[in-house]
Amino acid sequence: MKTHFSISVIALLFFALLSSSFLLEKKSKHPFGKKFKVPKSYTYIPSGTLLTQNKTKISVLPFFMSKTEITNLDYNEFLTDLKKQGKTEDYELAKQHPEKWNERPHAYGEPFVETYGMHPAYAKYPVLTISKKGAELYCQWLTKKLQPNYPKHNVNFRLPTEHEWVYAARGGNQLAPYPWGGYYLRNSKGKFLANFKRLGAGAIHYDRKNNEYKVMIDPQNNPSMPAPVNSYIPNDFGLYNMAGNAAEMISTKSLTSDGNRTKGGCFDSTGFDITIEAEDEFDGWTEPSPFIGFRTIMDVSVK
Repeated sequence: MKTHFSISVIALLFFALLSSSFLLEKKSKHPFGKKFKVPKSYTYIPSGTLLTQNKTKISVLPFFMSKTEITNLDYNEFLTDLKKQGKTEDYELAKQHPEKWNERPHAYGEPFVETYGMHPAYAKYPVLTISKKGAELYCQWLTKKLQPNYPKHNVNFRLPTEHEWVYAARGGNQLAPYPWGGYYLRNSKGKFLANFKRLGAGAIHYDRKNNEYKVMIDPQNNPSMPAPVNSYIPNDFGLYNMAGNAAEMISTKSLTSDGNRTKGGCFDSTGFDITIEAEDEFDGWTEPSPFIGFRTIMDVSVK
């Protein structure tokens, strides 16, 4: 009995030590010193190993990542500056395309055409209906804007790779299905943990004749819509909405077409489609979309 008790205590102490060191790694400080002022909207993602679904281990270098999706407010500042500088060609590539809201059966389609991108009420919502080229131009603009603040460092803003995005989304929890580390879409109080299309059992129809299940839903009466970028709780790396809200652009190109790729699902995705490793429902996209936004990575090196 004493032997069993001793083994149990040792095992518990080992697990506690392992857990505490793991938490320290997730909360580790960046290596550039106290004088390096990290933008308030960014958080440090420490280096580590990404374990893929097929058990491959991939080393990930450290980086800073925007805590939230880039907002309408952020992006409109960029567009305004392009106009001010007379960069007409870049502006045409980067501008929002609100007419894309009308390309989907949605109760908010028409109102969003007029208000979503510009109205102050949506300033803290994710920027949508933009091209990938627009997002890349934003990264270049932000790099040029902020570099003078770091005379001793080189800074560069860009879109994340797929491996970086997945690693950051897990928040230090290997093979976690959702960014919060759990297997459920609600917390212990019954509150949802992400912005996604919530389909209950009442929306499921079984077509016995064809032996298949169908979702019976009227998008006009069951609308889904974006939420402010800091909605819900962040993951253990301090990142908000890595599941749902806006599908996020990644630098990785599609393997099956000439188009682009996203991760995380959006406000109009199902609970399964916002899992970290879910198949990209927007794989191959080329046109601006009301479902797709982005967040950025900041690389830093000493001059």
